[in-house]
Formats: sequence, structure tokens, C-alpha cells
Amino acid sequence: MKITKFELFFIVLLAQSCSSQPSTTTKEIALNKTINFTQSLKDYSFIKQSVNKIENDSLLKQVFQKLYNAKKKNNGKINMVQIGDSHIQADYISNAIRIPLQHYFGNAGRGLIFPYKYAKTNGPDNYRSSSNINWISNKVLTSPHVGVAGFRLFTNGFVAEMSLAVNNQYDLDYSFTKATVFAGQNETQKMSLYDNNSPEKAIEDSTFNSPIAKRFLFSKPISSVYQTYIDLEKQMKLYDGLFVENNQSGLIYSSMGVNGAKYNHYQKSENFYKELEVINPDIVIFSLGTNEGFSSKIGGFDVEIFHEEVIANLENIKQICPNAIVLLMTPPDSYKMEGTDHIKNPNIKLIRNKLIEIAVDKKLPYWDMFTVLGGYGSMEKWADANMTDKIWIHFSKKGYQIQGTLFAKAFIESFEKYCETKKIKLND
Repeated sequence: MKITKFELFFIVLLAQSCSSQPSTTTKEIALNKTINFTQSLKDYSFIKQSVNKIENDSLLKQVFQKLYNAKKKNNGKINMVQIGDSHIQADYISNAIRIPLQHYFGNAGRGLIFPYKYAKTNGPDNYRSSSNINWISNKVLTSPHVGVAGFRLFTNGFVAEMSLAVNNQYDLDYSFTKATVFAGQNETQKMSLYDNNSPEKAIEDSTFNSPIAKRFLFSKPISSVYQTYIDLEKQMKLYDGLFVENNQSGLIYSSMGVNGAKYNHYQKSENFYKELEVINPDIVIFSLGTNEGFSSKIGGFDVEIFHEEVIANLENIKQICPNAIVLLMTPPDSYKMEGTDHIKNPNIKLIRNKLIEIAVDKKLPYWDMFTVLGGYGSMEKWADANMTDKIWIHFSKKGYQIQGTLFAKAFIESFEKYCETKKIKLND
């Protein structure tokens, strides 16, 4: 059949139109996994997209090279941990960072999980726990004797059982083949791990040498683990959490959040940092500062004492993980209540400025969440958008998801800038 010039013209025009449509990149797909992020940026103009970047990101080059090897060469794992307060404990913001980064760099496992309900507090909704007993608990606010989750469970008796099951999320498979148990230094305690859905018993990894943790290996990926702790001498049994991973290369993102926590709480817990050393993080993100802004001390918030507390935690990281990169995250804006009135909290601005001062002085990368979310007084705008609690301190799940995705976007863009500078081809 003969095609006329008129028909040929429209065929060429259609082909050009189709080829000119922008393709969806790996980054865009990843960033829109937990929330319609692209639309959110259009809906909430108070978010300052122009300043959404990781400052001092050149200091992340050693981590970016590892991430490139994991992403393009399927070689190696990168451990990121986020230490925080109530903004972090429920895992909303952390999960909104974890999901895009693992879609982009690869999923090496869920990381740290802890049965918060047995500490009688809220926790993530993306895994489940059950036990045969009631546990007593410590948290980092009230005791330095806690584990890497910022909590510790303990009990007496002959037998204690704990089951933990991870959920797959947003097309990511969180089944695992390796589980590291943080359960204290009780030498008379016998520990066993089983697949909850089959008779398989895990094998203890004889190559893993730690006085405060044990590692177990499964022959195939599992999603639910049954743990038993037997002690015929009825000594105290401790449980600090479970770190799970698979056999793939990629990124592991763990969060440790405790409601009400401050920098000075973590700095006092030697065991918290000892167990963090076992995880051996490549990046440690500190997401603290909100609670310091509500200081009830006589004379109010002391910025110089705050400075010392932040430095003490940096020194702890340097001692246990000298190769880890610390990234500081400024806290979001928040308000105080006077009667029924919401009053701006100037302490948060002081904390933001001090954290940036420390990051610049110590040559640390940082993400200025305070400014990205709108700066001083911006909490009112988040409240107007129905994304805060009634007292304008915490955010809704959607609010946290937007914040986490903003960080993920800034992190990925810093990585892509690194690759461009090094002339490394991503072939996205």
C-alpha cells in the first residue's frame, strides 16, 4: 500500500512526539514509592525545594563509591543508621528514606528490628512480634543500660520465647538469611533460632566473634523467626533487638528512635555504642534536637551545654566506628503551648544554628531539615495542611513520608553529582 506525503508527515510527527516524552528515571520511580512525592511538591509550596540538598556532600565520597559498587557491580553492602527521638521511633520518616534508597541502590535487608510493644510503647507497623511472657524494659531516657535500639527487655525464668516477622513493602522483599541477636552477656543462656514456617533450625555462625551478640544463618530466605532462650540457672535474660539481612548487595537502613530522647541520653549509654559497633555502620545520621528545645531547666536552654553533648556523641562514634561518616540532621520547626495558644519556639532555631556550626567546624555532611521544611514558623503551614498533631510538635504519617523522601531525594542527587564529577556512567 502506497503512503501519501500527507500520511508520512503525520507518522513522522507522531514519532517525534512520542520520543520527546520525558522518560521516568530510576530515581523518580524510587521517590514516588511510599507517597505521590511529585504531586506533594506541587501541593505544598512552603517546602523550600531549592535548598533541599546535602551540604558538605563531598565528604560522603567513600560511601558513594561503595554505593556505586553495590548498585552497578552488585558488590558489597552499605549500612546506614539513623539515631533519633519520637520523630524516628515510629519509623515513618526512616521508612520513607529506606524504601527509595533501597529501590535505587539495592535491598540488602531490613536491618534492626525491636519488639516495641513489649516495652509498652509504639513502634513501626512494618513488622510483627509476639512472646510467651511479659518483659520488663529500660529505655535510654531512664537508664544507660540499654541496647542498640535505645531499649532493653529483660526477664527471669527458665525459658523466654520471642517471634519476629518482617513484612514485604513497596515491592521490596525483606526475607532474610542472616540474623544477629543482641542479647547481652549471659554465659549460661542457651539461644536457638528457628524458621517460624518450617522445622529448620538456624546454624550459629562460628566465624562471628562478639561478646554481646550472636549471629545465626539460615539455608534459605525466611520472613519470620522464632527465638528461644533457655537458662536453667534462671539468670536474667536480656533482649536488645535483632538485625536481619539477606545475601544480596545493596543498602541496609536501620533506625533507632526513642520518644523524648536527647543527645545527652545516648552519650551516657556505653552499651548502646558497643552494640552499634557490631552493626558497623558506614553512615550514622543523628536526628535529634527537638526535645532539647523544650528544656525545663532553670535558665532555659543552654546552647553551650548542647554543643558539648553533640560533641560527646561524635567522639563516641569516632571511637567505636572510626571509618563511619556522621551526618547531622537539623530538627524540624515546632511550637510551644501557652494555654490554648501555639507559640513559636526560638530554641529550635538556636539548635539548628548550633548543629550547622558543628558540622562546618568538624567537616561533617548535614541536611538542614529545618530550612527545607520552611524554616522558623513553618510548623503553622504544616498544621494548615493537616499534617501535624494538635500541639504542633509531631507530624502526620504523610508529613513524615514527605520529609523522608525529601532527604532521599537530596541523598540520591548528591550521589549522582559524585558520579558525574568522577565521570562514572550510571546508565539510568
